[in-house]
Order: sequence, then structure tokens, then C-alpha cells
Amino acid sequence: MTPNMINDILRTEALKAGLRGEHSYLPKTEQEAETFTHHNWVYCAAWQFAEIAHRMESAIRQYCIGGGSEVKALLDSLPKAKTLAPVEIARNELGYWDHPDWQTWDERNTLTETNDYTLQQGYRLKFIHFEDECSNEQFERYFSDGDPDISDWNPICDYEGSFLLSIYETEDGPQAVFAVPLEKVS
Repeated sequence: MTPNMINDILRTEALKAGLRGEHSYLPKTEQEAETFTHHNWVYCAAWQFAEIAHRMESAIRQYCIGGGSEVKALLDSLPKAKTLAPVEIARNELGYWDHPDWQTWDERNTLTETNDYTLQQGYRLKFIHFEDECSNEQFERYFSDGDPDISDWNPICDYEGSFLLSIYETEDGPQAVFAVPLEKVS
């Protein structure tokens, strides 16, 4: 279960509760639900449930190999995570972008959690820092002039089969992260 799956479930349930009038802060339309930010404790609790579900699925797969139709039915009943794969990139006007199955990874998640998820998907992460890859003009414009537009920066990952997961802002400047297939890593 991925963070996006958790967010989808939480937003759907928040909309249902909002339509029932349970709390005034809950969304009442699908548009409001798309941008709804739930309480952090709700997200943390849901993440714990997702980890338990993942452990259960792993145990079922490990101990019930060749277990017949009952095992298949049990595995089929578990929520399925979207597999990370390349998608069309449509960066915003300032040049930032998030893979649709990656966007909820943020400061609430540890790097270990992010790496574990990526490894389970068959990839490792490759970070490209703007300041290491940009031109002098781009560097001056961003760091000296304070212009956040990095739309002319096109980070590239040299590993075959890699694809972009995100271009985002950090305290140290823009950064891109790519998914690199494990078999391509030496």
C-alpha cells in the first residue's frame, strides 16, 4: 500500500463524511476532496495500517507458496499498490513536477521508508542537485536573483531505464529524483 493509496482512501472517506455533515471542515465536493489535507495523526495511523497490511501480504506470499485457490483469493483481496513506471511529464510553469504515484512522499516520511518502498518496486533512488548540474546563468538567476523558475533546467539520469519521479524544492535548492532499475546499478 502506497502513500497515494492511503491519501486516496482518506480523501474518499473524508468526502463521504463531509457529505453526511459530520464536521464542517470536511470536503463536500470532489474538487474540495482533491485538495483536502487531513490531520497528520490520521495519516500516521493510516500509514501504520498500511505497514501491517504489507507485512501480512509478505507473510502470506512467503509461507503459502503454492497454497492453492484459498491463498490466491486471500492475496487478491489485499489492496494493490500501483507499480512505479514512467509516465508523461508535465512540469508546472516554474519547472517542478511530481510523478502521480510518488507525490505524497514528503517530510513526514523518512528516507528509509522512501527507499524501502522504492526497493520493493525494483528501483533505487538517484538524486540530482540543481546547483551541481545547472548553468552559471541558471545558478545566478535562482540563488542570487531569487527567481524560482527552473523550467529551463532539464536534469538527466545516466542509468538506462531510469525515469523521473520528482523535481522539487529543498532548503538547499531544487533537486530531481529518479528511479533507477536495480539491475542497472553496479
